Amino acid sequence: MATAAAPTQGMPMAPRFLLCTDLDRTLLPNGPEAETPGVRQRFAALVNLPEIILAYVSGRDRDKMEQVVAEYALPRPDWAITDVGATLWNIDEGAWKRDRGWETHLAGQWHPGDRESLARRLEGITPLELQEENRQGRFKLSYYIPPLADPEPLLTTLRERLDPVGIGYHLIASTDEVLHLGFLDVMPPDGSKHGAVEFLRTRERFDPDRVLFAGDSGNDLDLLASPIPAVLVANAEASVRHRVVTKARSNNTLSALCLASGRFGMNGCYAAGILEGLAHFHPEYIPWITTE
Repeated sequence: MATAAAPTQGMPMAPRFLLCTDLDRTLLPNGPEAETPGVRQRFAALVNLPEIILAYVSGRDRDKMEQVVAEYALPRPDWAITDVGATLWNIDEGAWKRDRGWETHLAGQWHPGDRESLARRLEGITPLELQEENRQGRFKLSYYIPPLADPEPLLTTLRERLDPVGIGYHLIASTDEVLHLGFLDVMPPDGSKHGAVEFLRTRERFDPDRVLFAGDSGNDLDLLASPIPAVLVANAEASVRHRVVTKARSNNTLSALCLASGRFGMNGCYAAGILEGLAHFHPEYIPWITTE
């Protein structure tokens, strides 16, 4: 990939920009589609700009996130949201510090015993298989489910079981197309990638127009269909694309959604889609993105 011309030196630094991205099949090229050559190097150069604050947002836990960041030689983030939004980390000079403010916020929504009460209500539902203990958490109740193009019928059944308990909750269904596995997470009402990003954005006082989220899967759905500017990478499954567009239309947030399709000499998949989304909402970054 050719090197783009750098912006004029000596210009005042732009206002801070919060760039949030999912990892698997979004920044990471670990799906069946090809990655545009050199695109991760282009991404790394862009996030090295002084105004860019980088946050990785993933269903992975901290250890698995650190492992994949090293494996793919990814840029070190400033923030990390792990466990589908259950945990928020600040990363400074390689030191990971758990954000206690986010934990306190979620603890106000799930009191001790609430998670267990919800788990008991879901016992005996055939499609649900409880995930391993190390994939559970104080604010995360996780199951395996069949890979579902449309999880709404199952979610409706689960809501009928959970609503009478009177405990607030949020259901997140997603599918790993490579592993052919489905996942269901039950979390506090704000316990999601969306909730964690919005908490971070608000507390750290990022301008709403200076935020971008990139994703590809069902556990990104709430963020992709929210008022936060977002891009769905081109390698996302057609079923996910349909769900995202449908929900964004219902939320009246289509103007905040970019569907990457391949521009600027790139194919729109993985990091190419992230850069395309950034250029869509912020053309001033095009000099860092275009090829020659």
